[in-house]
Amino acid sequence: MMIFEREELMIRPTGGIPTPRKAHFLKSLLNPSKQQPPLSKPPSLSLSSNPEIIQNLTKLVLFKGTPNPQVEWKSWVEVLQQTYHSIWMKVGIVEAIAASTYMVKRDNALIISLAEKWCSETNTFVFPWGECSISLEDVMILGGFPVLGVLVLSPSINRHFDEMEVNLNNCCDEIRNNCNNLVTQLGWMRYFKGKGGQLEHVAFLVLWLSRYVFPTNVYNIVAPNVFAIAISLTKGTKIALGHAVLASIYRDLSMLKEKIDHFISDDCQNDGS
Repeated sequence: MMIFEREELMIRPTGGIPTPRKAHFLKSLLNPSKQQPPLSKPPSLSLSSNPEIIQNLTKLVLFKGTPNPQVEWKSWVEVLQQTYHSIWMKVGIVEAIAASTYMVKRDNALIISLAEKWCSETNTFVFPWGECSISLEDVMILGGFPVLGVLVLSPSINRHFDEMEVNLNNCCDEIRNNCNNLVTQLGWMRYFKGKGGQLEHVAFLVLWLSRYVFPTNVYNIVAPNVFAIAISLTKGTKIALGHAVLASIYRDLSMLKEKIDHFISDDCQNDGS
């Protein structure tokens, strides 16, 4: 096991006084009692920007990929879990679905400060003391996403144009008529919640995938490209979602790093002019 449990003083995400609670920690891979070989030379380290630049960036960057749970989402999870818990366990998504019901307190300034240290060539954070990164194991343990199974882009997932997919597309047309020609996530949930049967289960996973796993640049819209993935999951097909999630994290960090570098460069030019 890569993690261990011990009792420590912990602070709740909402703040407050530290209280003794059981918590999980990652085991160190290095033995401090033994002399370790020297680390290889890391990529060049960019200069840190000042707090004022970080503060300005927090006002410009929009984090749409970590939305809070919708009001009716948790109750929908609880209802469907009673029927489909065994399927979710089989395909390895039960923990990731449970995680989507919690509100995560995000520190935007911290994320931007970390992204400033990101190296797109190595997919690592470069610090004065060395490099580190987000691994597939992190995605599996911290996010609950499965790393075993067929890949998201595997032809086997999209091999057949399923009748269920036809039904979903027909439902999309009905939702558009009631939501200003948009298939919004809220409209999707209100349309399918309580319908029952396999169609509701697939629709539930479509919303989960669209909102919490593969959010798009068009915020709060259901993504039709996840229909086949949702259908495959309901049939018990194991899909390695963790690989795609990790790839999207690397992609977004690289995009954010590029924007930060441009912003700092423009800021320096303005100061020099």
